[in-house]
Amino acid sequence: MAKILIVEDNQDLANLVRSMLEFDDHSVNAFYTGTEGRDNILKQPYDVIILDWDLPGVSGIEILKDFRDHGGTTPVIMLTGRQSVEEKETGLDEGADDYLTKPFDMKELSARVRAQIRRSAKAQGTSSLHIGDIVLDAAKQRATKGGRTVVLTPREYQLLEFCAKYPHLVLEFSELVKQVWSSDSEATDELARTTIRRLRKKLDQEGEIICPHLVTTSGANAVDKQTHQGTQTGLEQGATDDPFIGTIFDEKYELVELLGGGGAGIVYRAKHCAIGNSVAVKLLYPHMNFQPDLVRRFSQEARSTGMLSHKNVIAIHDFGQNDMGQPYLVMELIDGTSLSELIAKDGKLPLPLVADLFIQTCNGLAHAHQKGVLHRDVKPSNLMLVPEGNGTYTVKLVDFGMAKPTTDASIDTLTQTGEVFGSPPYMSPEQCRGHKVDHRADIYALGCVLYEMLTGKPPFIGSDALQTILMHINAEPPHLKNFDIPDEQNILLDEILQKCLDKNKERRFQTVEELRISLEAIFQ
Repeated sequence: MAKILIVEDNQDLANLVRSMLEFDDHSVNAFYTGTEGRDNILKQPYDVIILDWDLPGVSGIEILKDFRDHGGTTPVIMLTGRQSVEEKETGLDEGADDYLTKPFDMKELSARVRAQIRRSAKAQGTSSLHIGDIVLDAAKQRATKGGRTVVLTPREYQLLEFCAKYPHLVLEFSELVKQVWSSDSEATDELARTTIRRLRKKLDQEGEIICPHLVTTSGANAVDKQTHQGTQTGLEQGATDDPFIGTIFDEKYELVELLGGGGAGIVYRAKHCAIGNSVAVKLLYPHMNFQPDLVRRFSQEARSTGMLSHKNVIAIHDFGQNDMGQPYLVMELIDGTSLSELIAKDGKLPLPLVADLFIQTCNGLAHAHQKGVLHRDVKPSNLMLVPEGNGTYTVKLVDFGMAKPTTDASIDTLTQTGEVFGSPPYMSPEQCRGHKVDHRADIYALGCVLYEMLTGKPPFIGSDALQTILMHINAEPPHLKNFDIPDEQNILLDEILQKCLDKNKERRFQTVEELRISLEAIFQ
């Protein structure tokens, strides 16, 4: 899976491209101004950057030039309406790897992205990586400087390789650990400090090449050469300097372990200082704290979920900001797996299990609707399953990051009509068109989830995100054909699915309770 950045001021186009790339299993960030795009490029590693020319704030060509001047080597595809030969030459001269003019074919863009990823991977596999005057040897996990070759430990090489691939990035210790050792549960900020210290001793004694601009909590530059002037560096300080681990939020919650992260937030296991029980604390990534829409959306998630109290909905315990202005969300700690992971492992699920899990999901979503909250992103990965020890699960509906209280008109500014949001395999036709949605879009998504539980795959899967979206709009829903289900129940379940997946929301089930009652009737 590649990590891709889109900087495009046409939000509808950006979201459509994002959906297509996410359908291809890429991780995608999108920004709609040149200023935001430039700042993000210098803070996050990407495998491909898709960049418009004409952007608010800073032009795409200025961003490209600045990126290359900072040493950035990531492939850049210019996606622009500028079509003259002279403009194309300028874009390529400034460092673009590819140039595609609007209007364009989505499949062609997808093909060009894949080509850049392959080319980049091939180049990294056949040529040596460099950082400053240090040359890396991937095959032997060693580095050479000034004719002197040194052997590196695996972690030393991983960190040095990351620095060589993304020399333009300026990351805090916690962000560096997350980027270099995201799957290493033993990696900590102190490990990063120790590893950098060893690398500098071997290859960069002046501290001018390997992570020269680490940011500490005090805001000082943490470079080893400061020690020659008697200044203590971030590398010399303990793990308590980590801006997250060990931090106590609101004098109540101590962060003790990183659990994972998503597109906008990171989640930590935390301990309540007074009570001692474990909770989950969700934070925005630090660089996102300065993006008002993302902060508002994070607050919206807290308000939306905080209105709910149901055993099948994740519980929100608290919400606030620490003394540095970092917003945080305190949730119940869920120890389980997601429905998407269960389906990926087992394929289609046994009918009794489908009935149990789906009815619980309906109960949780019905409660949200009764409280005036639309989820707008119901899908298997947002349904957590907590094992109960007797072969059964308790369903927890999670991630209300796109939820919308139907009574709060101010939220409309975050998702204006015309904006495409959601996950393509589970989006209702009205979502696909960017129209305003109501609770019946969640019912459509429930139909997609039910079909996937019964068959092992969603009802609509095109060759790319755009084709999937068009199938939701135009294609008739497939009929259920599960030979493990008795014919009579198969027919009744198919009728339920056809009603959930009706293109006309007026012909769908009008409430989640109505859907749940219809399903329960099949098993009475």
